[in-house]
Amino acid sequence: MLVAISGMPQLYALSTERVAVEVVRALVGSLGIIAAMPLTTALAALATPAKTSCHLY
Repeated sequence: MLVAISGMPQLYALSTERVAVEVVRALVGSLGIIAAMPLTTALAALATPAKTSCHLY
């Protein structure tokens, strides 16, 4: 919306540093969210004790 008000060409506005920084922030944040689940699953697997086979008759 600010691009339309400022009168800048759209391709120029998309190549500015401000837009590039926001794109990188979004990508890094997405990677962090994607990596959080496997990491917490691995930590939970390490924190739980191993199952022992117990036969109850």
